Amino acid sequence: KRNDQMRQALAKSTSLPGTLDQELLAIRSQLERINTTLNGHQAKNEIGEQSNHVTIGSRIGTAMIGTALATYGPTQTHLQVTEIAESELKEQQAAIKKLVEETIPEFERKLYQAGAPWVPGGSVL
Repeated sequence: KRNDQMRQALAKSTSLPGTLDQELLAIRSQLERINTTLNGHQAKNEIGEQSNHVTIGSRIGTAMIGTALATYGPTQTHLQVTEIAESELKEQQAAIKKLVEETIPEFERKLYQAGAPWVPGGSVL
């Protein structure tokens, strides 16, 4: 939603097409990559197609299902899958943190300097 609000604000700014458009596209692309890593390919999920992309959620699900009724405990595979999921999640958390704390606020400052209206949820300058 905020992504769309930034796009609308950019359209109302006095800046010429170019740099800010490319920056917004880069932000949108990065958000889409994070979403795909966390949740899988949206279009493929909608039609029920099997994806070759293993998501963090599917890794955690594998570990949960494999240990839910087990009396032995987690196998080495379950532990490895959990470690991989934790590692991937930390990478995505770092990417989200950078977007939220650095990239988006800097882009919004540039929007405001270009005469764009305030974006709901954005910082008040």
